[in-house]
Amino acid sequence: MTKRLDALIDRALEPVDGRSLAVFRILFGLIMAVAMARYIANGWVEIQYIEPKFFFKFSGLAWVKVPQATTLYVMAYGLAAGALCIALGLFTRPALILFGLGFGYWESMDVTNYLNHYVLVLLLTVQLLLTPCGRVWSLDNWRKGRVQTPTIPSWCLWMLRYQVAAVYLSAAIAKINTDWLVHGQPMGIWLASRGHLPVIGWLQQFAWTPLLFSWAGFAYDLTIPALLIWRRTRRIAFAAVLVFHGMTHILFNIGVFPFLMTAASTLFFAPSWLKRAGSAEPSQGPQVQRKPWMRRLAYAALFIAALQVAWPQRHILHGGNVLWHEQGMRFSWRVMVREKHGSITYRVEDQKTGRVWQVPPSRYLTMRQEAEFAGQPDLIRQLALHIHQDFAEKDIEVAVRVDSPVSLNGRAAQLLIDPAVDLVKPLPEGWIRKAPSGLPRSSKAGRL
Repeated sequence: MTKRLDALIDRALEPVDGRSLAVFRILFGLIMAVAMARYIANGWVEIQYIEPKFFFKFSGLAWVKVPQATTLYVMAYGLAAGALCIALGLFTRPALILFGLGFGYWESMDVTNYLNHYVLVLLLTVQLLLTPCGRVWSLDNWRKGRVQTPTIPSWCLWMLRYQVAAVYLSAAIAKINTDWLVHGQPMGIWLASRGHLPVIGWLQQFAWTPLLFSWAGFAYDLTIPALLIWRRTRRIAFAAVLVFHGMTHILFNIGVFPFLMTAASTLFFAPSWLKRAGSAEPSQGPQVQRKPWMRRLAYAALFIAALQVAWPQRHILHGGNVLWHEQGMRFSWRVMVREKHGSITYRVEDQKTGRVWQVPPSRYLTMRQEAEFAGQPDLIRQLALHIHQDFAEKDIEVAVRVDSPVSLNGRAAQLLIDPAVDLVKPLPEGWIRKAPSGLPRSSKAGRL
């Protein structure tokens, strides 16, 4: 075992062309700079953080506060500037640190803004920080008057490749369910609203279209990392990346994710791919010598690699349908596998007089927040606790219950939370009701 580990370490320390990492650093920085500029230009700072009166918090991050409007805009422009510095290789490490901290704080201010690819942005930022990604094609070399170091250890590329592959693999595993593979849902729901698009609209006439798209997405996620790694299939695989993520951008408009994953696919190219593109080959640098402490570091790296695959499957410990109860849903790369619609109404009962108020979430939330939180039990409870506190400030002690009809992937709406449970008190087992067992309403449209 020790000999195999040492051989693995030696291979990880082999010098390879550092320009491939520099290309990804540049693309990553430019994508995030444009994304933040677009975020500001579209008025999303105001929509997501200035207009709302209440913000949902991640577990353990209740201390994260939303600053005043001026500070928010300073942060947004700072994130755009930091991303641009990453692309230019200007103050690369400080830029990565500040961007990572700022972006992490920004996305922690309200859970309803959560998207899987924001987590990926943070992970890639941390991993770029661990690499010497500023050695090549960076203004830091010019600023410090240092000679460009042409090579990097090969582990830098393999770490980032593994991260991208872990996202694809976890997304494929998440799609192994009857809704996706048998009924073509929620793909059928999404495609039904896109009949105006060229080609896609024409395909709506066929009952098998949702299943075709569902299986294509599953097959793509399951195979694309291996196809990109294998030299013989790499060109075809990259063409598939361009087509697949181009279509996801057109069909679903999911922000930076298609661009980020397309840029990340260049990491799977051979480190010398730029030589074939016409760029001169750099001189080979010396290989770093293996040190005894590197074994412990290698064990830690293997543990983290295993955790990357195991953590998204933690929902198994909770049992039931994760798409319904959401316990283990976040941070698990369950990309676009569920469509939930809910209509939430709180019933607030005065404990002394028995008077009952019907409290709509719109009293506290924006329309966007209300749509996002409706299918997530932990967020429904967060707002219930806030409503309880709101009444307590008026010296009214209340119980807070909820009527929560929710539809999952086109099924008939069913109560998500037991309407008899007081969400203010410690929650009993079974406060989240069992997932609906019926088939999606439109399942016939997804059968062959």
